[in-house]
Amino acid sequence: MTALGKTLVFFNLLFALVTGGLIVQVFLTRTNWKIGFEAAVADRNAAQAVAKSEKVLADQRARAFDADRKKLEDEIVNLKKEVAGRIEEARDHKAAREAAVTAQREAIVNSQAASQEIDKLKTERNQMQVQLAQKNDRVARLESDLANLSAKEKYASIRADITEKEIEEKKVELANLNRQIGELRAELQSLGALKSKVAGMKPRVPTVEQVGKVTSVADNLAVISLGSDHGLEVGHILQVYRTVPSAQYLGTLTINKTETHRAVGLFQPSGRNVVKVGDTVDTKIIR
Repeated sequence: MTALGKTLVFFNLLFALVTGGLIVQVFLTRTNWKIGFEAAVADRNAAQAVAKSEKVLADQRARAFDADRKKLEDEIVNLKKEVAGRIEEARDHKAAREAAVTAQREAIVNSQAASQEIDKLKTERNQMQVQLAQKNDRVARLESDLANLSAKEKYASIRADITEKEIEEKKVELANLNRQIGELRAELQSLGALKSKVAGMKPRVPTVEQVGKVTSVADNLAVISLGSDHGLEVGHILQVYRTVPSAQYLGTLTINKTETHRAVGLFQPSGRNVVKVGDTVDTKIIR
């Protein structure tokens, strides 16, 4: 064989080897791509399954969150209602406490007024008992005189030397005595009205000097800054005057109700004067 023939044989062998290598390479490349594709499909399917599972879990968590939020919102509404109820209850308790304090103060004032009234009634009762004893003594004396006169009348009727004129005079005297006894008995029955007579007595002037101001006025009624703690009592009479723009005497104020730190009285003007807020009241003033 020549050298050329050997060369051609060598190149043919080399070409065959290259071609075979390329065929093997192509086969291996196609096989790896299929395996990768199948692996990618499997990964996608797995990812989709995981995504679906996560979506289900997310939906469940969302529903649970909504339920918890709704529950919390309901609890907040209930708590707001409870707080509003507690606030209203606290207001009611506060109002009840203030009403109880006011009632207690009024009860104390009424108790003090009642004690004063009881003392006055005791004094009036003692006075009426004294007067009743005096009236009973007078009735007893008159009844004794009447009995004596009756006895004298009987004795005189026996006496032959008593004239008819003397008998008539005794009868007239007896009638007068009977009339006096009836008047005394009627007066005894009217002792029950002695309290109203005592109430109509002249108002008393306070013994302690106090100066106050008129705080409010309604018609002829005036409220002043002096009260029972300043020694004022029902029936006391105070003088009312004004200092601005010039000194002016206005009239008197008769107390008809007293409380702590204030009192109410009836204003009796001097002339055509009227009482105003800010006027001065004085328990003792020389006009």
